[in-house]
Amino acid sequence: MAKRLWDKGETSDALMQELTVGKDHLLDQLLVVHDCVGSAAHARMLHKAKLLSRSDLVALLKGLQSIYKRGQISNFPIPISLEDVHTAIESELSDTLGEAGLRIHTSRSRNDQVMLAMRLFLRSEVTAFLSTLCALLDDVADRFQKLEHTPLPGYTHLQPAMPSSMGMWLHALYEDLLEEVRRGLALLTEIDANPLGGTAGFGSSMKVDPKYVAKLLGFSRIYRNPIQANNSRGRVELRTLQWLTSIAGGLEKFFWDISLFCTREFGFFKLPNELTTGSSIMPQKRNPDIVELARGRCAKVRGAESELAWIIGKLPTSYHRDLQLTKEPVMRALDEMRALFLMTRLVIRGLQVDQKRVKECMYADLYATYDAYREVEKGAPFREAYRRTAERVKGDKIKAAALAKDFLPIAQNVHNGMRDAKRELAFARTQVGKWQRRIEEVERMIFTAPRNIRL
Repeated sequence: MAKRLWDKGETSDALMQELTVGKDHLLDQLLVVHDCVGSAAHARMLHKAKLLSRSDLVALLKGLQSIYKRGQISNFPIPISLEDVHTAIESELSDTLGEAGLRIHTSRSRNDQVMLAMRLFLRSEVTAFLSTLCALLDDVADRFQKLEHTPLPGYTHLQPAMPSSMGMWLHALYEDLLEEVRRGLALLTEIDANPLGGTAGFGSSMKVDPKYVAKLLGFSRIYRNPIQANNSRGRVELRTLQWLTSIAGGLEKFFWDISLFCTREFGFFKLPNELTTGSSIMPQKRNPDIVELARGRCAKVRGAESELAWIIGKLPTSYHRDLQLTKEPVMRALDEMRALFLMTRLVIRGLQVDQKRVKECMYADLYATYDAYREVEKGAPFREAYRRTAERVKGDKIKAAALAKDFLPIAQNVHNGMRDAKRELAFARTQVGKWQRRIEEVERMIFTAPRNIRL
């Protein structure tokens, strides 16, 4: 059946076909295993509904499992002539199984299929990213343990402002990433719905059971309205990109700090030579290219989110071919984030701190606000205390050594906050583990026929 699913025998313009297929035959390599899983669940549902015989179900499950294994090692080519993964799989099944393969498309459309395959793909990818985030948080916690008590000037407007510490800076990054773990877990609950069953988006007159498919695939719910299921296409993908953009936004700040604090003028940090590059003309230069390119990748993720928002933002209800273009920005952004996570882990692990330089920059006037608070504790109104301290700053009379101990309660709060955050991460990790086990169980069992069937 090496032809398009919609082929009725008419001729089509070859260039038009190439332009409408676009990159689907390439992008869909990432969906092979997920389309096989979804198709296996659909076949089992068709058998339960008495729309597929026992022998056809057995044949289809075996055939789909074979393609699934090939998809795991990227050994299932999708010719451009077959347009997409759905057609390629159905063509393979029809060629090898005959009539059984011709029955697999019963009561579903390609849009139905791609929504389900993308939902399974996103569930798997978000879960994997959450696991990576947890590992990144471990790296941050390790550096926190070593650098917690190292002082660091705090800046506002890029001007020295108040005392801070490496511990406070790293704890802020930890809390930011931990918040993204929370958001990622919430995103999984939004992804956790079976979109299959609406056929072309208006329901099926055949006896189908979306709840049974949801159970087989480990989804907790279905879409009760087929139009709404179709309208979710692109929106769940956008939620995923919004999450990735939020992660990238936090990392962007981190990389900006690294870039700034690695300059000679600041000199707080240094990257090891193996994480820098040289200049082609200036012999003395060592450049933090990894930091700057990581910032650039953050921007590319943000661009992918904007691209997807524009694609889906102008569409009315139901299916439109524009939705085909929603896959690429998602897959591209996921690739950028994978590289970004690797870059972040390299920098966090390799970052070197110049303890002497940092202490030199703990200027006395950083403690000016502490000085004013001491006046307040003695009974002065804050505005009067502010004025008195300003006069002492002008006269270079701020006693930093005496005021430094006022940072100790703040440091203790940072320590306690990090302790509590690590506990929260431990719990979040168990939730991520549950999602991982759910996905693994689905993929382990989906090609096993129901109990009344013998393979």
